[in-house]
Amino acid sequence: MSNKMLNLKAIQWILNKRELQRIRDHLDTKADGNLPGNIHSVAEALLVFLESLEEPVIPFKMYQKCLECSNNYTLCKQMVMNLPPSHRNVFRYLIEFLKELLFYSSYNGLEPKVLATIFGAIMLRPPPNMEPLSGKQLSQQVQRRGVYSNLLTGLCHPCV
Repeated sequence: MSNKMLNLKAIQWILNKRELQRIRDHLDTKADGNLPGNIHSVAEALLVFLESLEEPVIPFKMYQKCLECSNNYTLCKQMVMNLPPSHRNVFRYLIEFLKELLFYSSYNGLEPKVLATIFGAIMLRPPPNMEPLSGKQLSQQVQRRGVYSNLLTGLCHPCV
């Protein structure tokens, strides 16, 4: 990679970081819905926020059980119902958001597999004392679990 490309990447990173800070400041201080930045920055801010939560959307204590029930729709629905209320609400809002993104996939080019991989790694994280999965392992796990097909068909699957 040339120095020019490295410099462009560095500038993009700095601008992106500034834009994320503007979005965060806006959310911390303003009640109106006019967020600064573009759609990509707002989406990244959402991902950064979810990733920074001390406890993921699917709580650590439910991690293993979630993996075990991921191929059984009925057990998955029960898992969602057993989430603490605040986690369950966030989960449902995120699933509805992802379904909305997929509804417009012909315009935005997003695919269920990509969304499931990105959001799955953030919504369902292994407990801190567990060895984390590599990106490739998580991607394969997401595929095996059929998560993206559940998103595509609009099923409310807790093991995103």
